[in-house]
Amino acid sequence: MCAQLSTDVAKQRGRNLRLVDVNDPGEDRALVQQYVGVADVLPILLRSDGSRLEGEEAFTPRAVRRFMAVP
Repeated sequence: MCAQLSTDVAKQRGRNLRLVDVNDPGEDRALVQQYVGVADVLPILLRSDGSRLEGEEAFTPRAVRRFMAVP
């Protein structure tokens, strides 16, 4: 649900979005190692400025739209 909501909002806003499975990151392993820690609550939505939306309860349509509205 969180991935679908994020994908839908990204398309509406014209934003780039990369979905990464932290259990099988493949070529994104360095990205996961840099930004995801053992104490983090998944899912995590990261912005290029380092801001994060973290945890399933944070992924409301309104919150995701506001998160992606920031330049």
